[in-house]
Amino acid sequence: SNSRGIYGSSCSGDVYIYNNVVNMNDTVSIAIGYQNLTDGSADVYILNNTIFGTKVYNGILTSETLDPKIKNNIIQNNVGGYVLNISNWNGDTSNIDYNIYYNSLNSNLINVDGITVDFGFWQGYMFDEHSYNLDPQFVNEENGNLQLQDTSPAKDAGINLSGLYT
Repeated sequence: SNSRGIYGSSCSGDVYIYNNVVNMNDTVSIAIGYQNLTDGSADVYILNNTIFGTKVYNGILTSETLDPKIKNNIIQNNVGGYVLNISNWNGDTSNIDYNIYYNSLNSNLINVDGITVDFGFWQGYMFDEHSYNLDPQFVNEENGNLQLQDTSPAKDAGINLSGLYT
């Protein structure tokens, strides 16, 4: 099927998408997305989410969102899609950081305004300075156990975000 996990559009006020687990094993589309079709002034916070599955095409998608805050997310997919797809972005590079990205089939993980880049190129422009492009090492993803193994690069890799949301 072709559907979305969590998707918002043209909301008034700030938008918070946080502390979610999105399983995209049966869909081919967007796991978490936000498109601001109004004035572009809303702040969008995508924080502390786990996205996984064999059919994720866009892990996180933002469009017409000037400065999304994307932190402490684990995005793992295996179909050659993008873990991050951002269009019409014009913000602070430090607002996208402390994420774990992984795609076993594709090294070009990120699409920005239609340009596909690999993780090294992305970090070279100061995005995701503290993020990793590594397998998050779930205990048993196939059976729904998304706890992290002791050797996981995601263990203690996030940042305290208590000031951003309650």
